[in-house]
Amino acid sequence: DHRQTPDFDLHFSFDPIMAGLLSAEGFDIMGLANNHTYDQGIPAFLDTMRYLHEDGLEFFGHPMEARPEYVLKHGDINFIGFHDTFQGDFIEEDALAVITDTASADTFDIVSIHWGPEYALTSAEVQQELGHKIIDAGADLIIGHHPHVVQEIEEYEGKLIFYSLGNFIFDQYFSPDVQEGLTVGIEFTDDGVMYRLIPVIIDKSQPRPMAEAQAQDFYNKLADRTGPDLADEVRQGFILR
Repeated sequence: DHRQTPDFDLHFSFDPIMAGLLSAEGFDIMGLANNHTYDQGIPAFLDTMRYLHEDGLEFFGHPMEARPEYVLKHGDINFIGFHDTFQGDFIEEDALAVITDTASADTFDIVSIHWGPEYALTSAEVQQELGHKIIDAGADLIIGHHPHVVQEIEEYEGKLIFYSLGNFIFDQYFSPDVQEGLTVGIEFTDDGVMYRLIPVIIDKSQPRPMAEAQAQDFYNKLADRTGPDLADEVRQGFILR
């Protein structure tokens, strides 16, 4: 049952009406692999999947397990979700096996992963090592989240790793970094895959696209963190591969 989260408590719940609102706003797919999915227990997690399904939303990933039944096959795109913030719960071998068994030359395989230390503007070495293994296992793209701030982008073996997209809808206001987020638009073209970098500013928990000057400042800072290999493309706001 939904109830107001008490002050200074981090066990969240949401009114079931939110599923319908997400669907009405054009969301189609939701990832469930994160450190708050089990906040209200397993019955509430099952309720979450039921509410999403009833409002026409597909979903993928699991907060505790890496298994093929939590992969979403959506046409030629596969969505694979993992959660790696509770020490000891993430089993790397299982996750890599799921990717290997799922990925193929005929599909575009996206791994969405909840990982990394909070509020760090650059990824940790453990993220980088795991990210490379995920690509080696067959993933075409990694989308990371959990740190609440935007981390750098890396190209590894011709594939992109977005280590953290930062916040999107969230009520943190204690620094500029937690009030910025990155959304990624992916377009499949005759020339390859176009990744459009769309930064947002979060105003009273509501994201909106940044104004042009603010966006350029965001690109410049992200390019500096990302490094020389991708810096020029990050500054222009898109990457073509």
